Amino acid sequence: MDDERMQKLKKDSNPYLSSASSFLAMLAEIVQNDSNKTEEGCVTVAPIAFWTRLFAKFFLHVDNPSHDDLLFYVRKDPATHNDKPDIKVFRRESQRNPGLGDPAFDWTETVYLNLILQQLKYQLTCAICTRDENGVVVIHKKVSQEVYASPSRHDMEEKGPSAELSYPNIFFSIDSFDEIWTDLHVNEDEMVCVEIIAHDENKDFNSVIFIGSVGHTALHRAYSKKTEALTTANRFATFMSLGLYKPNSSQVQFVKMVGPNGNGYAEMAIDLYTKAKDRKAGDASSKSESSSKGDSRHYLTARTASSSAVESSLPTARFSSRDPTNTSLKTQLTYVSLPWHKIVLDLLKTYECPTECKKPALGP
Repeated sequence: MDDERMQKLKKDSNPYLSSASSFLAMLAEIVQNDSNKTEEGCVTVAPIAFWTRLFAKFFLHVDNPSHDDLLFYVRKDPATHNDKPDIKVFRRESQRNPGLGDPAFDWTETVYLNLILQQLKYQLTCAICTRDENGVVVIHKKVSQEVYASPSRHDMEEKGPSAELSYPNIFFSIDSFDEIWTDLHVNEDEMVCVEIIAHDENKDFNSVIFIGSVGHTALHRAYSKKTEALTTANRFATFMSLGLYKPNSSQVQFVKMVGPNGNGYAEMAIDLYTKAKDRKAGDASSKSESSSKGDSRHYLTARTASSSAVESSLPTARFSSRDPTNTSLKTQLTYVSLPWHKIVLDLLKTYECPTECKKPALGP
């Protein structure tokens, strides 16, 4: 079969190959560069020259109104013998931007970091689900929210402005988690499912970069263990302070979950749902003449952490409906974190093998 026919077959089976979008054009060049490797593992284009050219072409010399004018540089100075990366941020037109090819910076990671932060949008969906007798996921309730990728994180407990570098982990934080996830209650036979879909500006390209679930039993076990530990600590502190210490009466606990196959992790605020608490919150809301539409429940918050495991990926989902019971847990996702290379690998796999990659389970 001649090369021209092979290329036509590839384009027919992969719609991304014929796209003219900037993001897909960049992926095409990256994949093409990989294919230029010889049997000895050498690359025909010098690595630094290739990545700096890519950076200049798609970020430094492009003024896209949909992109931020900030550029992110991954600094790994070999002279310091320190492998811990640092992120330098400059405006596109700044005279302080590092020179292209500066050996103090990792240009491969610099390109990929800007790709993740600048050229993609992310939709996070959190849902309450069960599996039917055929193993199909049944969605009882779901909420979707646009989230933003960041190489840094801040303390969700205090919701303060201070942030710390998290790179090489990329954080997708939900700062207003207590306002967004107001009606996601998981019962004893249900699970909480989380999915993040990355897409380009025109939604010509979509890739599932995170999908997992955790059941009621695991969440309740982690919640109970943390609550018991906190109660014991509060009693001891009260005793040692001769009653002067007043512990926080909140029952919300923050549970940290490891992602599927150990890739990434997520944190979820958990609280017991009771109809008595629901009625009390509803009465208080009525007295304060707050909005009568939507969920009027209110819970005090205190944040701790525990660990649990996220289950495997989910098959195609269908919808159903179910009311919360007295044994429900109120769940509020606070963030999902993934290493940058895991995001990039999923993007490249979706580009090269769109028919073989993971499909959205919770829908758009």
